[in-house]
Parts: sequence; C-alpha cells; structure tokens
Amino acid sequence: MPELPEVETVKKQVEQSFLGKKIERSTLYRSDIRFPIPDHFSNTITNATVQNIRRRSKYIILELDNNYSILLHLGMSGQVLIQEDFIDVTHRDKHMHWVCCFNDAPTLVFRDPRRFGVLDIFKTQDEQHHKLLKDIGPEPFSTRFTADYFYQKLQMRSGPIKNVILDQKLVAGVGNIYASEALYLAGIHPTRKANSLSFKRAEKLFHAIIITLEKAIKAGGSSLKDFKHSDGSLGYFQHEFHVYDRADKPCGLCDCKNKTKVKRITQSGRSTFYCPQKQH
Repeated sequence: MPELPEVETVKKQVEQSFLGKKIERSTLYRSDIRFPIPDHFSNTITNATVQNIRRRSKYIILELDNNYSILLHLGMSGQVLIQEDFIDVTHRDKHMHWVCCFNDAPTLVFRDPRRFGVLDIFKTQDEQHHKLLKDIGPEPFSTRFTADYFYQKLQMRSGPIKNVILDQKLVAGVGNIYASEALYLAGIHPTRKANSLSFKRAEKLFHAIIITLEKAIKAGGSSLKDFKHSDGSLGYFQHEFHVYDRADKPCGLCDCKNKTKVKRITQSGRSTFYCPQKQH
C-alpha cells in the first residue's frame, strides 16, 4: 500500500496539472470502490474549480471553490493517471473507475484493480468530522509533531514499537516500509515495548522517522508491486532500503565483521525487517 512519500509524490504531480483548473465533466464507472461513492459526486464537482490540493496522511484532498472537497485514497493498487490526450472511454481499461475532464488541462483518471481505494466528497468545513480523517494524528513535518509529543504518546503504549508507530492516531502517514527503515536508523529493535524507550531513544526515533520520510519523498517514494507515479514512472527509494525486503542479506550500511544478515519477522500480519547487529 502506498505510504506517505508515495502519496506526497502523486499529490505534487496532481497539483502541477490541475491546480486552478475547472472541472468540465466527471464520469463514474462504478457506484463504489471500497466504500459507496455519493450519488451526487459528479453533479457536485462539475463546473467547480480546484483551488487547493493537499495530502492528509495517505489521502489526497482536492479543495474546490464551491466549498466541497474530493477525497482520494490509493488503497493497495490505486493509481492516479494524468492523460495528456482525451481518453477514449469506449476502449477504457475496465479498472478505470473515475474519469475527470478539465478545462485547458489533461484528463485525470483513477484506476484501481483491487478496489481498496476510496473516492468520496465532503463539505470542506466538515473535514475534521469526516469518518476517515477525524482520528488521524499530526503530520510528521508539522509543528504538532515534536519529540516531546512523541515521547509522551509512547509512554502510554506497551505494545511493540513497530506496531505503535504504524498507528495513524499517533502520527500520520507512516507505513510498514518506513517504520522498518526508521527503526533501523534509530538502532531500535522492532519488538521492544514502546513505553520502555527513554526520552533520548524516543527522540532519536523521532528524528529517524522524519529523515527517512524526507529521503523517500526526494526519491519519489518506493515502487513495489503496483505503485507508479501519475506519469507512469517509478520511484526509486527501494534502491536505498537498509533493511526492508533484504532478508538474509547484509543491511544497507552493514559494517559488521561477521556480515550479520537482516532478519524477517511477522508483526500483526505485516513483515518486519531488522538487523540483529545494529538493532539489539
């Protein structure tokens, strides 16, 4: 599933193409994806202009000038495609569920083979009450996310630190890949209890999360399985993984004399990768 860096990359590409553009036509080819799409979706957004495009956690939000916002989530296999030429809907890919045409802009297409994505609309002023957004924690690059905040929240949790930092109520957008990479950078074992971390260790992990996400955004995210940019290109942060998906190989920065190999374990149904030499 795309995580914060991948969604941020797509958001920037959507922003470059559609900010300030007027929606001329919206066509839905399904009444639902993961959840039902409101019946008034297309009628509400037609003739509205996109006045702001934001990312909230792993969601993309397009704010319109009619006081409504479009909510988009890529799910596991979703793609936002930017088509320079008008799409021939009579020969469209069956996995294309939404086609949005703009004035003096390319066509936006939402494609999602596995249909775990989300497409919704809500009144912009009601964002804080939206069922998918209301409980999300602070953004990792925001002033709300501080080392003190992070430490205090960890002190309230006794679960494995890897599982805890995946909780979107704690911090927005951190997913499985970047949790493993951040823990490696901080030198913290993924099964360690969250409330056992000292402030110094928690602060180190706090900075590791931010550094890892910044580097991944700069690299355009990680292209594993389904993820591609809106223009079809790939991210390349997967070439910079230190531990993720490197089971039985030396870690990315390994200087261990005995060439300790990365271990893979399962936590809450997800794969976790760590270096037993660097993450005691």
